[in-house]
Amino acid sequence: KRAQELENNRPQKVKVKTVEIEMDGNWKPKKTTTTFKVVTKKDSIENIEILSSTIEEKGKVTNNTANAIKNAKDKSGRKMTFGGENIFPFTSEKRDKFLFQLKPDSVIAGKPVSVLACVSKEKQEGTFNGNYYFDKNDFTLLAFNAKPSKNPKMVKDMALKMSFSINENGLYNIKSFDMKVHAKVLIKNFRMQVTETFNDYE
Repeated sequence: KRAQELENNRPQKVKVKTVEIEMDGNWKPKKTTTTFKVVTKKDSIENIEILSSTIEEKGKVTNNTANAIKNAKDKSGRKMTFGGENIFPFTSEKRDKFLFQLKPDSVIAGKPVSVLACVSKEKQEGTFNGNYYFDKNDFTLLAFNAKPSKNPKMVKDMALKMSFSINENGLYNIKSFDMKVHAKVLIKNFRMQVTETFNDYE
């Protein structure tokens, strides 16, 4: 039910901070791009307004706003869905494909949560192994961290983290997204961490 709420077509406007960090071989930052934007979605069509963008590299900070605006124009107008039902293993069609184990309770933002570990019975792209954290009162999914059961082509390692919240209007929304990925194309390795935080939903 919560996954469906994330994917529905209600109008939505949110402020987003995106931090993209290119890493060296020891996972130390080489280049950090920080972008502030407003994302508006209606009928799954996403439009992006860039507020500001900077690049920090070798101790020097440069203005990247013009380039970010150009990139946003290329991405705006596309149909975007969260895909929660695709990621989460909880639909009746998917449950038989996973092994579930209840773990000891944990705490998120001072609240006790139930922890459910999920492991795909078969290694295949598009399924994720990880821990899911639920509100103990109403079982709302508050966070998860996971890795693909089978890495996509050229990806050596990938880790995802997401957190969710219910805003003052009672709407269930994404609060933060974090992805860490190590890919190899031919002889070149790419290491990247992308973090997005979402605020002021309308």
